[in-house]
Amino acid sequence: MTDDSQLVIYNSKAKVTMLLLINVACIGGAIWLITSGYDGLFGAIVGWLGIALFPFALLLQLRRYLNKGPLVKTDENGVHLSTYGFIPWSDVTGYAEYKAMIQIYITNEEHYINKLSAPERFIANMNKKFGFSSITIPMSCCTKEQKTSLANALNKRIPLK
Repeated sequence: MTDDSQLVIYNSKAKVTMLLLINVACIGGAIWLITSGYDGLFGAIVGWLGIALFPFALLLQLRRYLNKGPLVKTDENGVHLSTYGFIPWSDVTGYAEYKAMIQIYITNEEHYINKLSAPERFIANMNKKFGFSSITIPMSCCTKEQKTSLANALNKRIPLK
């Protein structure tokens, strides 16, 4: 935090590294389930699901690890997100906290979703299908203090939904 009007939050490299290692272990576990024949058909199905999903998660975590910029920044103009770019306060209608994420609700959602890469667009649309905001800030790689600081910064500008 540089002053009262600006908040900058970076991912914790240690937490991102831990998640990368967990993803690699899960991929290894999925491969083991398929090749070992453990638990028959159920194990094979779980293994193939793991092979389909965990590499995708690994790529997202790897991208998060390699990102040198901040995860999120708030200032007097709006919210700057590493994936969505700049969102002015006038487009933000609210926010919600849910476990290890903060969701931001905006007007003209499609405008921001269309700027995303294909995998990020897929995640944004899945978030919407599951009843969440398309803009979800993952706070799993940040400290509790950072999540609280972000919630406080958002609360100064917009209502909690």
